Amino acid sequence: MGIKRNIKSAVVLGATGFIGNFLVEALVEEGIRVIAAVRKESQKRLRTAADKLVEILYIEEDIADSLKRIELLPDSVCFNLLWKGVAGDARTDYDLQLDNIRIALDIMKILSQKGCRVFIGASSISEFDAALYGSMDGIKLPGRYMYATAKLAMNYMCRIESGILDVDYINAVIGNVYGEYGDDNLLLHNTIVKLLRHEETAFTDATQWYDFVYIKDVAAALILLAYHGGGAVSYYIGSGKGRPLKEYLTNIGKRIDENAILGFGKIKGDGYSMPRETFDISKIRKDTGYCPINDFEINIDSVISYYKEKLGE
Repeated sequence: MGIKRNIKSAVVLGATGFIGNFLVEALVEEGIRVIAAVRKESQKRLRTAADKLVEILYIEEDIADSLKRIELLPDSVCFNLLWKGVAGDARTDYDLQLDNIRIALDIMKILSQKGCRVFIGASSISEFDAALYGSMDGIKLPGRYMYATAKLAMNYMCRIESGILDVDYINAVIGNVYGEYGDDNLLLHNTIVKLLRHEETAFTDATQWYDFVYIKDVAAALILLAYHGGGAVSYYIGSGKGRPLKEYLTNIGKRIDENAILGFGKIKGDGYSMPRETFDISKIRKDTGYCPINDFEINIDSVISYYKEKLGE
């Protein structure tokens, strides 16, 4: 680990989201003051709202203008977890996706003027997908790549802007996340809900390589990037123990119902999948000391129990 930053304060945008909530909790455990940027209607979703280390900053529709009210401590870092249109048809909405990029650039510019020198952007594994297939001639990419390409563009444009502003921009490429309090539309969570409700499931043949990483490992990795991550560097955050998607889904099915029928092959895949080397965590391990400690076989039971209680099963 070559870089060692002193971090006293953190601005977290998207603090009430799945990753944001766990990140704020982890920052508080580290003794780091947190400015949680939230909308008034979503504050109740922030589990640490009452903690003495957490300051709430209410943001309006114009996020950039809202951030002008911030007073930062020295040695502050910004975690930008904001992103609109992450699922369904919204992924194909180019106006929405382009607006996400503009917001990310505005956030960096305004907070850099306030003294913030380190920015961590939350990207998606789909960014690598877009970089791989988007560079190939003759391929007509499906609509979901609008989202993936916007994530890739955000990384490039934030790197450029960070050079202009003389700040560090670190790109956190987050794998497939699972955990308690998660969004029901995430693949594993949605599968758990359907199986608990005895609903039909439908998948591709699910032979493509996947890597599911537990939410607390993601939060720990983001903090390590704040301390040690290199500027203008992309880091993949995963479990380091990927496997074919079918193995994950079959594992869940057996835990919920030994007789569960999983609908493999009911959906036709689009033929785009990433090579196994995409899920390599050696770079973040080398630069930050990141070592995921949560095991899928143990934690998936906890997630299933969470959904059983949530659904009243």
